[in-house]
Amino acid sequence: PINSDKHQELGIPLVLEPVLFSSDFHFPVRATIAEVYEQAKSDIETAIDLPEFIGRGRASKYTAKAYLARIAFQMEDYPLTAEMCSGVIDSGNFELTTSPLFFFRETGNFEQEEIWVFPSSADEGIGYPGLVGVFRHPGYPASITADIRENGFEKIVTSEQLAVLESLNYNMVDLRVDPGILFQDSLIYGDSTLTNKYEGNWLGLENDTPNARLAEFMLMKAECLALEGLFEPSVDLLNEIRARSLRVVDADNTVVPDAELEYLLFEASNFQSIEDLREAIILERRVELAFEGNYFHDLMRLKRPIGEHSFDSERLRLPVPQREMDTNPKLVQNPGY
Repeated sequence: PINSDKHQELGIPLVLEPVLFSSDFHFPVRATIAEVYEQAKSDIETAIDLPEFIGRGRASKYTAKAYLARIAFQMEDYPLTAEMCSGVIDSGNFELTTSPLFFFRETGNFEQEEIWVFPSSADEGIGYPGLVGVFRHPGYPASITADIRENGFEKIVTSEQLAVLESLNYNMVDLRVDPGILFQDSLIYGDSTLTNKYEGNWLGLENDTPNARLAEFMLMKAECLALEGLFEPSVDLLNEIRARSLRVVDADNTVVPDAELEYLLFEASNFQSIEDLREAIILERRVELAFEGNYFHDLMRLKRPIGEHSFDSERLRLPVPQREMDTNPKLVQNPGY
């Protein structure tokens, strides 16, 4: 993490000038992690001057604000994170889809939530379009772990909330993990422990690759507000995400009126401390953003164990490829390799 005693460890080389002539060439050394973060931050601050929109699939002013929010989030610069998230959320250019399925199924109002995606089509041929290729490899659907099932999806509604529902003979369905109660096409198969978030035809590249969507930055801002002690606006953002995905059903699995949804939403008074609210938001991030490449970075930012390893374990740093070491004599290998 950038905000730890590891920030002076080596990152990637920074090559900031073009090599136009052979005399310009030199072997670069690895910059520190702190230097890499500062350079990335500087570059994206420049990119904020991009036009608002250039066309679907192209980076824009809001793409830059979203990515600067991510960098500031990892740097634990929460005021800057909140400012950048607000620039996206308050622009009026983005809305949550009415169902969490729509963004990934590309149906209904799916485009209104996307801040930046890489569009794909069947005309592009066979390949690995980012996370789509990871999780939709032909014949090998990715499985979810017992940890995310038991400590993520099954914890998203509190025991107190479930007790109230049971007393009314109601049940809860999370559209993100619906095991066929309301829909047969959920994003995560909770009953079979498989992810189907990226459903498109891998062979035809028919699934756009999402890079940034509104829900992530709403939860990011919610955490920043919580850390400032601003519980009401933080809980409002958290509830917007929950209200989209959670449904109350009766004994016949029929959705009951929206008024009953309040049993699954939070009030600021439900949280006794900043840390309590923050943990609820972190859990919601884990479920809402599952298989979108966030959780590892959240654990690093929060300085929490990753599997059996401490966040600062050498085993969580990949080795510099031998080919690069052979090419550049100034590169230093990561510890442990």
